Amino acid sequence: MVGDSQAKVSRNETLKSTKYYHIYLKDECILNNLKEEKFKESWEILNNLIGLIDSEYSEGDLSYVQVFYSDYGTEESSY
Repeated sequence: MVGDSQAKVSRNETLKSTKYYHIYLKDECILNNLKEEKFKESWEILNNLIGLIDSEYSEGDLSYVQVFYSDYGTEESSY
């Protein structure tokens, strides 16, 4: 059975997945491995800054990707 954030791997192990974000300006990664709260804050700030400053960049130059990192954890078992 596969859930949103954990998949059962074996009797005593679970696969834990954590979501992070990378923010790009044109093709360059400018912020990486942001947790969701920090991503939302950074994304809003960057969009506002690009609208305020006179530069070669526009809001269309900003993009982001979601990435999921997985690692194994041990689930306590009772017998």
